[in-house]
Amino acid sequence: MCFVDGLVNSMKTPLLWLWRTCKSGRRVSTAFSDTFYQAAWDFSVLGDTYSPFESAYIYAEAGEIQLKLVGDTVTPQVSFSVGSEYEAYDRLIGEKEAEPQKFTDEAKTWCNELWQTVTLSGNRFDYQLNPAVVAQGVDALSPILDRQFKLPATWQFPRYTLGDFRTVISILRVVAMAHYLARVAAARRGCEGLGIVDSVRVMTDQELIKRLCRYSNLTAPVVRSIVRDLTFGERGMRNPDPALQPLIPLTKDRIAISPALFLGLDVERNFTVLLNRIPEEKGAYSRLTNDREEISRNEMKRMLASQPVRFWHGTLPGRSNDLPDIDLAIINDTERVCLILELKAFIQPAEPREILEKNKEIKKGVTQSLSLREAYLQTPELFSSCLPIDDQFEFTFAVASESFIGTHSVQDELVPVIRSFHLVRHLIESGSLIETCDWLQSRQYLPVCGQDYEVKETESTVGSWKVNWYGIKPLQSDAASPDARNAEYETAPPHCPAARE
Repeated sequence: MCFVDGLVNSMKTPLLWLWRTCKSGRRVSTAFSDTFYQAAWDFSVLGDTYSPFESAYIYAEAGEIQLKLVGDTVTPQVSFSVGSEYEAYDRLIGEKEAEPQKFTDEAKTWCNELWQTVTLSGNRFDYQLNPAVVAQGVDALSPILDRQFKLPATWQFPRYTLGDFRTVISILRVVAMAHYLARVAAARRGCEGLGIVDSVRVMTDQELIKRLCRYSNLTAPVVRSIVRDLTFGERGMRNPDPALQPLIPLTKDRIAISPALFLGLDVERNFTVLLNRIPEEKGAYSRLTNDREEISRNEMKRMLASQPVRFWHGTLPGRSNDLPDIDLAIINDTERVCLILELKAFIQPAEPREILEKNKEIKKGVTQSLSLREAYLQTPELFSSCLPIDDQFEFTFAVASESFIGTHSVQDELVPVIRSFHLVRHLIESGSLIETCDWLQSRQYLPVCGQDYEVKETESTVGSWKVNWYGIKPLQSDAASPDARNAEYETAPPHCPAARE
């Protein structure tokens, strides 16, 4: 996955340049060219090299860092290691997910049957793709495909439901998988050039819509709306991203489905990011964010059901108008301790602009926790009457976020911020809420620079210009996620204002 993520990220700048610069052609060439292949490869490498420049410029424009030009080198005026533990946490902490899902016997059967339909003709290959093949593929691959779907399928957007989107995107991923498997089979049978001429599936937009209608039984207006949303550059996107809109228009009426792109996407995460960039859809998604917090709260309560704790959430009676609600209180009556949590259940940011946006959400959660903490110190009876507790209880106030704890610049020493699943896991393993609160307040959950990871300074060159940047390299493999362990280091956005020298 680390390789796939890097591949998808490296596509962004080259595709954006092509989309802005090159006029749409009339046909798709099927002739292989060494020159064009090398140019595409060089362009991809250049896009990957440009990424640190992009990050530096985005953070500088936002006022998060200052840049200095020393000769031909752009140099951020920051100490990369200061506050890096917060970013390292989000990059290296082990996820709650189970081991990667392996192919079932049904999936293997589908693959074998698909392989038998592959035919060769020189440097081209073809295979059978029809409603029965796709339906079998959706069923066979559902244990893998469905793992990324966590939000309610009933969520209604202006033109379709989240369930409609899932149906279409699952079919597109099966189509991408079928094409990938067919190419592998063709290459093994001696297809010239390893089948590179047909490395992506190309259809007219009308053929794609008709096929998706046949495969999904959804109406043409619904399918057309989803296809438009997923097509690179559509819906008024000024800076389209192939991770968000993975259907790539090659000509005015032909669309490419890239297996490498489709099979590496976190589709639900990317879909919600896309909705938040489309003005007509953003309001609808925002109205459903409370549902996400409710889902997060219920999941935490479910996982902690066997623990000797009880829960409360709601509005504090007699509170002032500017005091926030309590998202979740976890109470242990035996230990006489109460953990008050602000819950954040937004999508995980994947690039600098998203990180800056979600930093604001974390900062808001920290501010709300500080307000609740101050209210407790001044008027403890506000809490004691509704929880209910007595004056012997110890309190800890924290933010629990599903996907991102924010960079160094939005932290406060009085309010720890932690991933929700990590908090739950520690509480279950320790069996003690008071021990968990001590662990939180002392920030023991954060990795240690020089012990768990190190900050590696890097230099990237584009043309005659260079930029100094950095990456995070894990040192303790058991504390890192599988993706991080497979990478030498990951280039990263800065933790910014508080890291200034």
